[in-house]
Amino acid sequence: MCVKHTIRYLPVSFFVLLLMTGVTLGQNDVSIRFEGDRVSATVRKASLSSVLNTIREERGIWLETGFLKNESLLDEQISVTFEDIAVKDGLERILSGINHCLVFEQGSIAGIMLFGKTSNTGNRQRRPVTRRRRPLRRSPSR
Repeated sequence: MCVKHTIRYLPVSFFVLLLMTGVTLGQNDVSIRFEGDRVSATVRKASLSSVLNTIREERGIWLETGFLKNESLLDEQISVTFEDIAVKDGLERILSGINHCLVFEQGSIAGIMLFGKTSNTGNRQRRPVTRRRRPLRRSPSR
């Protein structure tokens, strides 16, 4: 009889223990705090969309995803932790590995545009925008 009650109440005590330790089952952990021009974040296995929604709610930064070729990028899980860094640097860390553009208005970030995942091609070098020209030959001085 005692064994039966122990088994029946074991799951309840197990969940109470989990709640007391701060562990939640099936939920992602997204904590982003903005303080002036600084930000701190703890993100554990959360979808990119939930992180960006939290940023939108907390800071009022708009988000443009119309350029994405594959919407599944927003479902990817990310994890990142940092404390008291510039908002621009924090967003760069969150969006690392994603082609994006930060839009500024009057010196602060107003929006984020997402384009897709970055390609890891390794040794690819950038081509110069203009061609190199040979130096002009000067005629000898008299």
